[in-house]
Amino acid sequence: MEEMIRALQAGDARPDARYGDCSLFPGMRLPPKFKIPKFKIYEGTADPRHHLRHYRGKMLQYWEYEKFVIHSFQDSLSGSALDWFMSLKAEDIPTWEDLSRKFTDQYRYCAETPPTLLELSTKEMA
Repeated sequence: MEEMIRALQAGDARPDARYGDCSLFPGMRLPPKFKIPKFKIYEGTADPRHHLRHYRGKMLQYWEYEKFVIHSFQDSLSGSALDWFMSLKAEDIPTWEDLSRKFTDQYRYCAETPPTLLELSTKEMA
């Protein structure tokens, strides 16, 4: 991964032809002196909004490199969430807003929902 980052920073959009075109956005600009942050890994079982907030916080300093931020999102995923991301094409997620909307829609069932008034009224006082 670091070899690929160095090659892309040097302007070589295809650092290793053996892997073909692995990037969602070939030729994307990379931030200078970029170091991959440590992300909490999302597996598709928690609230997607929390993960998006965490990821955005870690990548905020690189936000002017939107394509890179979108491409790097895969580094914060595993399992079914990574499989979902890998099924996307660049046309599906041209902006961060598009990616975050699709991600939230995909994992909406995992979002924490506030209790209803009925649930609160029937809850026993501790």
